[in-house]
Amino acid sequence: MNLFKVEKKLPSKSDVEIVQDCLITELEQQIQDIEELEKQEKEAIEKASKCSYQADYSWLANRTIQHYQIPVLQKLQIEELCLSVKPSETRQIILRFRTLMTRRPPLEEVALIMISVIKQVLQERNKEESFSEWLVRRSSSFVSLRSNTRRVSPVNDPSEGPTEPRRRQECFNSNSIQITYCNNVDDLPV
Repeated sequence: MNLFKVEKKLPSKSDVEIVQDCLITELEQQIQDIEELEKQEKEAIEKASKCSYQADYSWLANRTIQHYQIPVLQKLQIEELCLSVKPSETRQIILRFRTLMTRRPPLEEVALIMISVIKQVLQERNKEESFSEWLVRRSSSFVSLRSNTRRVSPVNDPSEGPTEPRRRQECFNSNSIQITYCNNVDDLPV
């Protein structure tokens, strides 16, 4: 009987569920903030109108506050897009979404803005090149560079006879660089 041992584990959520919860919660919170701002503006207008000396019967009306609900198809589309989002991209999506929300769009456009931000981040990810792709691309360019260059032989090349003069010039195709072979240091072109 160990007092410090935890026997029950809490069920952990997958990365996809965490991303979905985070983005949907952010969307719902932004909608609530917009509703609150609209409510405050409406109350300020009503307060200003109450200052006039007219009879106010608005208290007789039954005020049922209807909160905006995200359309089901848009919510499903967001959840589907969240399947492709990496957890590391969640911060970027939320920051872009909040930046766009500073313009105070209508409630009907908020979910569409979230969808467009997620799609934008996913498209940018596809354009980025992974390190392994970069390494393969760079190494293939080194291989092609190596195959295009000619080998420079030492001064005493065994393929040439000892009596043959060592002065000859070769040109590279790529840069037209001249290489001069010589036996004597005084014969070098300076």
